[in-house]
Amino acid sequence: MITLRRMAKMDLHRVNRILSKSFTHANLQEGYRSQRIPLCRTEFLEMYLAANPEGSFVIEKDGKIIAYCFSRLWGLIGWIGPLSVIPKEQGHGYGKDVISASIDFLKQKGARTIGLEMPTRSNRNLGFYTKLGFIPDKPAVDLVRQVFPPKIHKRPNVLQVHKFSKIAPSKRTDFLKEMTQFSDKLVTGLDYTKEVEVATEFAFGDACLLTKDKKTLGFILAHTETYSTEEARQFLKVNVLQMSPDLSIKALDDFLELLEDWARVEFLQGIYIRVPTRYYQGYKYLISKEFKIMNIDLRMTLNRFAQRDVSKNINFSKWE
Repeated sequence: MITLRRMAKMDLHRVNRILSKSFTHANLQEGYRSQRIPLCRTEFLEMYLAANPEGSFVIEKDGKIIAYCFSRLWGLIGWIGPLSVIPKEQGHGYGKDVISASIDFLKQKGARTIGLEMPTRSNRNLGFYTKLGFIPDKPAVDLVRQVFPPKIHKRPNVLQVHKFSKIAPSKRTDFLKEMTQFSDKLVTGLDYTKEVEVATEFAFGDACLLTKDKKTLGFILAHTETYSTEEARQFLKVNVLQMSPDLSIKALDDFLELLEDWARVEFLQGIYIRVPTRYYQGYKYLISKEFKIMNIDLRMTLNRFAQRDVSKNINFSKWE
């Protein structure tokens, strides 16, 4: 008997094992040197599910989970992943069925953008998602840079930092409202409220608003903790970085300085940030600032659900 249903917290142990086995199997097929994918931390998957439980699904066969699909919804921006089918059950349409359930959910919620990110070398996945109506876009790159020792005589940073975790609970509604209004100016309907809340609830990271003269000029959401059971705690992982279009590209220096300060406080050795190359100006600037490319993924969007923001802006985000 085949059953498609919403994912529950009790499913995560099985989902974790399918994720590890299926991604390891895919790496073997694609010929990657680093093939084995370790199990995720249970708390990480719990946080992942808590971000959008209604839009995440599993397929059971005779009472045993064989496929799953997570999804996210940031206001009107939706994306899919990760998705896996246990290797021995691949090729029977279960992947299409489970991802279609998440896509239907995002459409019902009014998502204007629906996308995903996948490894650039994954030929099978590219064909699979293309058949489902996804269209390749420009790649997204993971950029890394070590945290340099603080300068003895550095210029004052003009930006004030307001961290979500540091403000009184009674003031957090105002923070989220200001954050949403700022994001909406860059992309209509974009809302990171749930991401900020779950990062704080599960103690995986924090969010901050950057202001000058009481005007919001930037927003950052970053994780400080590891995702897998075997990962070393090394990077400040920047999931979202937005900068006001009123600022020049050189204002990124202030953002990077604040990220380095954040990483030092957390005893982290580097900054890790995903940058969709469609924001070419920002991507090129970070390369000029000694960031190195660690990984490249392909971003795809569903037909008629493409991104609608302005590509010259600084609106970095991670769809994974």
